Amino acid sequence: MTAIVNSPTFTIIKEYAGSKLPFYHMDVYRISLGEADDLGLDDYFFGEGATIVEWASIIGPVLPECRLDLYIEHLGGEAADSCSQVTVSLMCPGAGSSVR
Repeated sequence: MTAIVNSPTFTIIKEYAGSKLPFYHMDVYRISLGEADDLGLDDYFFGEGATIVEWASIIGPVLPECRLDLYIEHLGGEAADSCSQVTVSLMCPGAGSSVR
């Protein structure tokens, strides 16, 4: 993906045509779990593309059991001096412990 990707805060889901597969970018901060269930998210989660979900913990019960979770934590600082920590976890019950 080489295009600029902005947060889809008010549109909830933005779709991008990637060179190899589609990319779905969701921001679910402003929706409820019930609304998420009505959106047909399984079509995105189990389709042919890659899906990124901001604020995914809000819709935890409708997320796929097997997925990668990325947590980005701002550790402090301003602009060029800022520092963040990224934690990547493989979530897949029955596949052993998660990988960090």
